[in-house]
Amino acid sequence: MRLAGWLVLMMPALWLLTHPVPLAWLVPLAREQNVPAAMRLWPLLLSCLVPSLLAYRDWKWRRQVTFGWIALLFCSLQAYCFNSASHPITNPFVVWGFLPGTDGRHYLNGAVEIAEGIGIRSAFGARQMWPGFLALLHTWCHGDLKLMLSLLALMQAAIAVTTWELIRLMLGRVAAFIWLGCVALFYRSYVVGMFVTEQIGLPLGMLAAVTLLYAWRRQSMVFWLLGLLLLTCSLNARPGCYFVAALLVAATFWRFRHTAPAADGSRKFLGDLAWRRGMIAIAAVSFCIAANALSFRHLVNPPRMPSNFWLVLYGIAKGGTWLDSVRDEGRELFDFTKVSTVSEEELWYGFVSRVKQAAIKQIAANPRMLLHAAWRAWRQIITKQTFFVGEAAPGWGILLLLMSAIALGLAGSKRNTAIDDGGLYWLVWIGVFLSLPLAPPWDSGPRIYAATDPLIWLTPAAFCSWCAKRLSSRRSSRGRAELSIADDKQTECLELNASLRWNSTVGLLLVISSVLFPSVLLALNRNKTMPRYSDLMPLGTTSITVNEIPGSLIRRNRGIMVGPEKSRTFLPRLARDDFERGVPRGREFAIGEFMKELPDNSYIAVLGRPRYLICDRSAFQNEAAITRIPLQAADWMAYKYIFSLSSSVALTAKQVMILCPSSASHEIFWKPAVPLSGK
Repeated sequence: MRLAGWLVLMMPALWLLTHPVPLAWLVPLAREQNVPAAMRLWPLLLSCLVPSLLAYRDWKWRRQVTFGWIALLFCSLQAYCFNSASHPITNPFVVWGFLPGTDGRHYLNGAVEIAEGIGIRSAFGARQMWPGFLALLHTWCHGDLKLMLSLLALMQAAIAVTTWELIRLMLGRVAAFIWLGCVALFYRSYVVGMFVTEQIGLPLGMLAAVTLLYAWRRQSMVFWLLGLLLLTCSLNARPGCYFVAALLVAATFWRFRHTAPAADGSRKFLGDLAWRRGMIAIAAVSFCIAANALSFRHLVNPPRMPSNFWLVLYGIAKGGTWLDSVRDEGRELFDFTKVSTVSEEELWYGFVSRVKQAAIKQIAANPRMLLHAAWRAWRQIITKQTFFVGEAAPGWGILLLLMSAIALGLAGSKRNTAIDDGGLYWLVWIGVFLSLPLAPPWDSGPRIYAATDPLIWLTPAAFCSWCAKRLSSRRSSRGRAELSIADDKQTECLELNASLRWNSTVGLLLVISSVLFPSVLLALNRNKTMPRYSDLMPLGTTSITVNEIPGSLIRRNRGIMVGPEKSRTFLPRLARDDFERGVPRGREFAIGEFMKELPDNSYIAVLGRPRYLICDRSAFQNEAAITRIPLQAADWMAYKYIFSLSSSVALTAKQVMILCPSSASHEIFWKPAVPLSGK
């Protein structure tokens, strides 16, 4: 009965992901530009308040109903992406989370290369944890992008429920509402519908935050080590504020120190420190870093590209942003007016290597620039309430920032009114502020703090818990109250232990699935015969050498169907006017312009890196692609893209100019028109 109850209450969320619904149902949770500013925040926050209201009294089906509600909330945000082909916060034209031109395309391509037994051929630094986890999803879902995004939404919802339950048991219902509100706002702004590292960095950070809070409060060394493991893995997957992990490891020596006095009756500080436990914590974090390094060397093929952190460091040294490195060192790579004969991977490798050397020279010549960067980062973090998604919810961010400041002040108090666990909150904030000069908010925005934001969100939650305790009224009968409190404490202790075991299990499964299992998958498929996306076209070559494509690589939920104007949008089907709302930019500009003018019912199959196979519906028979899809051997096939058009499709003049990258087409299409003399 219990299992049936969980499944029944999850059905509304599953229905939203699999059926088209009127967009007006989902707009209140999004941030549509035509909706008043006040209405862009409150529907989401009120939805986050419902679980806390349900927990006002404990009842039989409360946990199942809570899970069903939070799953419905998170899946509604993902359903918005499916029904609008855009993102619910910034509203760009984003299809499958990476078209056009987001970082998700690189991660998905790395995942495909792992799943096909080839190994990642191009990646910036040690960013293989997320592609590794995504490779497992890709294999299990047979490349179905819609199913992969749906499962990720359900995973985020499940972890939000379990961590919310732990926060409720440790800090109370009001604190749990603050926690869920912060999680939902961050998820809506930077995670939902995107194949980005925040998809795994955020849940690992959430699990680490609640585990560390419990371990700090109960002085449980086992769960403290588990929390450090989860936090380190979260920072490996989504690089950010590394000093937080360093300070928490250092705090192990103090928090878990010996409490008994020395033999001579004096308290010797160094002698009382927990040296053995501190060294175990250092060993645990070192083990995580070593495992990540070994995974990187196994999953990513040489030559391995340096991390794009050097672009950020170059911008810090110049007093600007990472775009300074592009302007100074990457002219040939980002020249959109010509198609290079050198592979893009070789261009990137040379570019990042040059930027690395230039950044080292700039920092060595002007080390004081780090102090200026620190002050600039601290000021921007505070004024824009970055940790609380201030730009998306300015009023909410100011309120939570004020709560955090008061909580830190109360945490330092020596009176009875001090906030519990204040040392943990101070360590987190100090670690974040020490990290900001090397993790500046102006380059990647708030999403760079996905791994450590959950620890930050504990501070306003603790303040609300402190206020709730001070404002709660005493029961009229002291004897009955003490008996009731004792019973409640025992029940909560059992619930807390059960929730903590579930969180620990989920966290360890996530770590194993992103560090160990991808290497196993790569080894199993390395010599296995299978149709591979990576075999369609070698790196750096044009599509002119490709004669046909295996139809098994073409799937409906891995592409886009172009429908007529004003038709119903529900991925994988788009309306033609969706392209008008947001045409791909940068290097994807040409393909975006081409897509806008495709005939109705054209199919755009997403291949690797990304490449696109564009054909009409004749490529499909009985909802499945034909066995082999022949390609036209025409000399107008575009660099890096594969086009297959039926003989009845006539190309327009603009499409021919785009597909034929000649000097004449560049003069006509890319360069602005010169005004006539005298006008």
